[in-house]
Amino acid sequence: MNEDLLVIKKNEVPAIQFNKEELIERVDEILEQHKGIIYTIEDIPEAKKVVADLRKQKKYLNSERISACKPYEAIVKQTKTDMDDVLARYDTVIQEIDTQIKESENVWKKEREDYIRETYEDVFLHEIPEKYLVCPIIKNLKIDSKWMLKSTSKKKIKDQMIEKRDKILSDINTLKCVAEEEFLSDVEQEYFKELDLNKAIKKNQSLREAKQKVLEAEKKRKEEELRRKEQEMKEQQEIQAVEPFEFDFDPIPVPEPISRKVSSSSTPIQKNRKSSINNSSVQNYPYPLNREIHKPVMKTLNIKIRGEESVIRDIMKYIYDKKDIEILQ
Repeated sequence: MNEDLLVIKKNEVPAIQFNKEELIERVDEILEQHKGIIYTIEDIPEAKKVVADLRKQKKYLNSERISACKPYEAIVKQTKTDMDDVLARYDTVIQEIDTQIKESENVWKKEREDYIRETYEDVFLHEIPEKYLVCPIIKNLKIDSKWMLKSTSKKKIKDQMIEKRDKILSDINTLKCVAEEEFLSDVEQEYFKELDLNKAIKKNQSLREAKQKVLEAEKKRKEEELRRKEQEMKEQQEIQAVEPFEFDFDPIPVPEPISRKVSSSSTPIQKNRKSSINNSSVQNYPYPLNREIHKPVMKTLNIKIRGEESVIRDIMKYIYDKKDIEILQ
């Protein structure tokens, strides 16, 4: 750059002079008259008048400043206009060269993108199973801002792709060994969100724990159902159970035979007659119940009998003689 290309006449611009010290002194004197005054509600109109006067003075001083600077503003504006005419001449040439630079960079960028795409297909498409290639994070592996820098070599790009591919394949094999088959799909889905193996393993663990809780809950439910059924059966059996009947049999008195004198030879006959009477009474089983039975009769009947031994023996003989009654020992 030629420093002597532009020659500016550096004329000394005269300063705008005004009575600054005197002005400050007079302004402070005016303002001092209004400092520290406390206005009551009755003094508000007077306070408003004071504020209006002070604002009027301030506006006047500022307008005088603007008037004094106007000539200088016109000079600055004209200087800028004249210089813009000169600077515009550079823009045409700069734009022409810059267009060529951008076109050249676009060509290089296109070549680099093509290389990255081809390398990606060569490294990933033939090694990674097809079902994983549809995952967005796998598709985005070929998009790395550092690979678009001229300082990054093509060899480095390919090496990094191979490293990522091998890491993914290793993680997939690890998940297949660690995760249960029923959880593998969900675990892989978790892994391909961020390619984070630890998160995927934690996902498998959480699914396993959830399944265990479900199994325990189902086991508990079945146990409770079994206990409920057993309780119902027990209650049903208690309802159906019948307490033993207690029968009191009072034998009907058999009339005593009429006593009469007989010969000694008739004694056996009398004994036989008494025995015949007793046998007759046993065969007719004249043993009525001394109370009514109001309980249902079950297939199995447990009976307690109170009475004389001879009567009980006769009753048991009667029961044994019945074909439709089974005696449980």
